[in-house]
Amino acid sequence: MSQVDIDQAVQNLRNLAFIAQGYLNRYKKLKSDLENLATNSHLNRVKAESNAMYLEDLMGHAGDLTGYYSSSPRFKSVEEGKSYVLQLMKQIKQLPKDTIIENKQEQIKNLVEKLNQQHNQLQIEEKNLQKLKEATEKQKLKDEEEHQQLLQQLEKASAEYKTLHSQNKQKRQIYKDKQKILDDLKQKLQDLNLENMKIKKDIENIDDDHKNLDQRRNEVRSQVNRIRETETSLETLRQQSIELTKVKDDLTQQQLRLQQDILDKKKKIDQILSFIEISQK
Repeated sequence: MSQVDIDQAVQNLRNLAFIAQGYLNRYKKLKSDLENLATNSHLNRVKAESNAMYLEDLMGHAGDLTGYYSSSPRFKSVEEGKSYVLQLMKQIKQLPKDTIIENKQEQIKNLVEKLNQQHNQLQIEEKNLQKLKEATEKQKLKDEEEHQQLLQQLEKASAEYKTLHSQNKQKRQIYKDKQKILDDLKQKLQDLNLENMKIKKDIENIDDDHKNLDQRRNEVRSQVNRIRETETSLETLRQQSIELTKVKDDLTQQQLRLQQDILDKKKKIDQILSFIEISQK
């Protein structure tokens, strides 16, 4: 696996982490919205309770006006207070049309209407809050599912990265081994070149010896020509010529063997060069 594939795997890991961070930020925003809505609902509830307490106080004073009550009433719920106010209004209608009572009645009606509106608004907000909670729970489950999927993808990408890293490490080791083999072959090639140069030098020396032998043979032949008239000397010279010819043949055979050895070594060098070219590919 190349370095480009490893970089791509790392980039995929970063993209998955970025997506996971986006889901986390969205979850935090939904949680903040839910908390704000709960806070607003709490404020509205407090305001409604305050109005109810004010209404209770008014109805306590209304008890002084009608003469039916000696203390301020206390209610357990808004519905109980509303029922009490309606009964009180019926009683007020039976009283003389006094300006103060009418003002109190109108004020109580307004407070009851306002209380009903706030109560209805509170119920609507509670329903909205419940819907938002349900939607948030669904979104939370969905986000958790997507988060688990992201974790699985991250684990899978991490495993792939480890596999790629291991494969890359193995290939690097193989490359090092091949590089070592190549270096060894290059060293052998240099040794063979040195040996080849030495053989060439030996061949040059043999050629010099061969020239010297030729020169010596020519000299012997000259001597043979000069003493040809003498049979004893001629026979001696013939024997020398035969010996020189034998030496020449031996040298020729040695030269042929050296030439064959050079050809064999050259063929071996060509095989090594061919193997080096194949290894480099």
